[in-house]
Amino acid sequence: MPRHHPTAPEAMQNLITQIRHNLPIEQPDAYLCRAHCVGCPKKLMEYLETEILDWEAALERGDTPTLGDINKLAKSSRKIHTVMVKNGLAEPL
Repeated sequence: MPRHHPTAPEAMQNLITQIRHNLPIEQPDAYLCRAHCVGCPKKLMEYLETEILDWEAALERGDTPTLGDINKLAKSSRKIHTVMVKNGLAEPL
């Protein structure tokens, strides 16, 4: 049986779901801001949340992301995840 590849909107939604599951997107500032930070977890989460909300709105409007759009969000989230792991705010994958 041939394997079903997700459409671009499905792939973007799957990526967003993975990001929300693996990163502390909706945690309060007190959780993100600790004594010593590598990078600024609060600002990184704000940036990523904005990107996610923008894409969720675009998907609801019926916009179709390009593979470049999906790759860009995936690359940003991987880099941010690395910083969150260094700060003890996310588990290594």
